[in-house]
Amino acid sequence: LDIMEYLISKGAQLDVMDQKGRTPLHRAAEKGHEVVKILLTSTKNKNIDDRNIWRKTALHIAAEYGHSDLINLLLSYGAAINALDSNKDTPLHCACKAGHLNAVNSLVNWSQGEKANLLAANSLKKTPLQVAECNKTENQAHIVTLLKKKMLMAK
Repeated sequence: LDIMEYLISKGAQLDVMDQKGRTPLHRAAEKGHEVVKILLTSTKNKNIDDRNIWRKTALHIAAEYGHSDLINLLLSYGAAINALDSNKDTPLHCACKAGHLNAVNSLVNWSQGEKANLLAANSLKKTPLQVAECNKTENQAHIVTLLKKKMLMAK
């Protein structure tokens, strides 16, 4: 962390992308690193919703890898909760597909600002609930139950 803070203080470019269009924020979100907070608080990191070549934001990536603590952090800094990637998946679709119950819970229970769209249909015309029902993961039943409860509460 000290090295990252030092590099930022010396003018490191935080918007540089690798060959897959990933910024340092994307990579940190993937790995679940504490460095995400340093990147977010840096005045040089202006766009929390930068996208990689698959149009995924750091929030998509944190959801895909199940980093619920980073999901809450990214959302608190204004990440777009319903951003669409190249498959029209939202971060909620990504968390459901990967079977990350805590990530799904963080997204559907976010209470500040815009809410997760439970009815968003991706390019396959699947909602997050349908994605969860199709993916056989350890947490599938819990995710399906959580989404159904949230949908009933939203009515």
